[in-house]
Amino acid sequence: MVKAQAGISKRSKDVGVDQAYEEKLIQLIDLSSLDAVLLLAMDFPYDQEGNCLKQKAKFYVPNDHVLHLDKKYAQILPACSIHPGKKDAIGELEHSANAGAKVLKICPTATM
Repeated sequence: MVKAQAGISKRSKDVGVDQAYEEKLIQLIDLSSLDAVLLLAMDFPYDQEGNCLKQKAKFYVPNDHVLHLDKKYAQILPACSIHPGKKDAIGELEHSANAGAKVLKICPTATM
C-alpha cells in the first residue's frame, strides 16, 4: 500500500524499494520549484542507560544513508538524527559533522 501511494510499486520490483523511493524523491524535487530539500535521518530510541531499543522503532533511517544521498544528489541536504541518550552520541555527532551533515535533529523519545 505504501509503495502504491508513493508511486513506486512497479519500479521497486526492478530495483528495490529504497532505490525506487530515492529515484521518485529526486524526480519530485526536480519537478518542483525547490532547489533542494532537507532529508531527515531517524535514529533508534534508547533507554535511560543508553541501550538501543530497536524493537520499539517504527522505522530507522541511518545518518550514513542521508549523508550518502547528499554526496550523490545536489538536491539533498542531510539532517542527521542522534538520540541524546545514545552511549556514543558525541562520537556520532563528530562523525556526522565531519561527513557533511548540515543539520542535527535531536528528538528523544518518550522512553528516555
